Amino acid sequence: MEKVRKGKEPPDPKILKTFSENLSASISTNSSLAVKIGVSEQSVADYVNGVSLPRADILCKISEAIGKPMEWLLRGNSGPSCHVNCDEKLQPLCEKVKEVIQCKWSYSTSLMQNIDSFHEAVREREEREKREGELTAAKKRHKKEIADLQSKVENLTKVVENFTKIESDGQRGGTADKPARRTAEDQKAG
Repeated sequence: MEKVRKGKEPPDPKILKTFSENLSASISTNSSLAVKIGVSEQSVADYVNGVSLPRADILCKISEAIGKPMEWLLRGNSGPSCHVNCDEKLQPLCEKVKEVIQCKWSYSTSLMQNIDSFHEAVREREEREKREGELTAAKKRHKKEIADLQSKVENLTKVVENFTKIESDGQRGGTADKPARRTAEDQKAG
C-alpha cells in the first residue's frame, strides 16, 4: 500500500519500483542507511519495499550515502545520456561525448549539493545570529530591570533609615525636635 499525503499525487509506479530496486541493491542493511541519513529504519524499509518515496532532502542524503546520483536511483540511469546512433567510425567520439556529459552531470549534481549545503549553513548562521540578538536584547532588559530594582532598594533603605531615626528619637523622648501641639484651648488663649 502506498503512503500518499493529502493533496499529493501518488508517485509514478515505475519510478517507485525502480527506486526500490536500485536502493535495495545499493545498501547492506536498512539500519545502516537509516543511521547515515538520519531517518527511522521503518522509513528506509518503506523506501526499499516500494511503499513510499523519500522527500527531496532525504533523497539527496541517500544519494550521498550510497555514492550514486539521484537520477540513477529514480530512473535507473546515471544522468543525461547521448542517444546518438553512431556508425563504427564515430563510435569513439560518441563514447567521449557520453563521458563528458556524464562528468558534467556528476559535477552539476555535486555543485547543487554544495549550494544546498551553503544555503543550510547561511540559514543556520542567521538563526544563530537571531538567537544571539534576542539574548543581547534580554541582557539589556535585565540590566535595566536590575538598575531599577537597585534604585528602588536604595530609596527603600533611605525610608527605613528615616523611620528608624524617627523611632529612635521618639524613644529617647526627644520632644525638642517635635513641634508642640496646640490644643483648642491654647489657640483661644493665644
